[in-house]
Amino acid sequence: MRGRKGSVTLWYDVSTGGRDGSALLVTFPFAGGGAGFYRSWRRELADACDLWAAVLPGRETRIRENPRTELEPLVAELVDALPPLDRPYILAGHSLGATLAFAIALALRGRGAPPAARLILSGSAAPHLRNLSDLAHVLDDRALVHRLRSYEGTPPALLESEELLELLLPTIRADFALFETWTVPDEPPLDVPFTVFGGRDDTSVATREIEGWREWTTNTCDVHWFAGGHFFVTSAHDRVLAVVRDALEGIGKQTLAEA
Repeated sequence: MRGRKGSVTLWYDVSTGGRDGSALLVTFPFAGGGAGFYRSWRRELADACDLWAAVLPGRETRIRENPRTELEPLVAELVDALPPLDRPYILAGHSLGATLAFAIALALRGRGAPPAARLILSGSAAPHLRNLSDLAHVLDDRALVHRLRSYEGTPPALLESEELLELLLPTIRADFALFETWTVPDEPPLDVPFTVFGGRDDTSVATREIEGWREWTTNTCDVHWFAGGHFFVTSAHDRVLAVVRDALEGIGKQTLAEA
């Protein structure tokens, strides 16, 4: 199965476990993360959707590839790898993944593709409100590890292993560069409903930065707050998945109403 240029199975971990006519959920990872993070989503949402998790260079099955450091070329590659979007689909991501989901929605609009049925944007500042005063990608290794520790999402065993850090820090640093060096396109808002997630105790993303996503859609924007820090998507897993499921079921009801 191939998209217009890139291989779907290279760029996406593809599942087709949903019912006939199921919506498509396309997910994007946080900095240093991978498609594996969304395995539990795939398992628990198997009856509601097909889930395609983006597999980026520099991790998992693509560990030997150099990670990308510029967001726009990466977005183009991810869009090239998608087949025709001929069914309702949602773009979703946490932290860096939210920025990728949003940038891909802009790119798809630019190519005249059918719009997403919804964007699910989690744990990330709206693009115009990013705090770029303390850039992570320019930190030395010790300071970058300290930053990762503060997010409380990286296993302590990884942060204490020199061998693992030597392997993974270049990819994590590159991922931060994707987010921190991106110039937000001068484009109008999307006409796509947004669902936005924030952590009540997330010290890395301010409330106004979460609420700022409202400025990027002319459609509805529902903001949900969860207990926990930056990785509330793990600590509040069940509640997060319940909202995602509601979004998927909402697509199904809308599709039936339009039929």
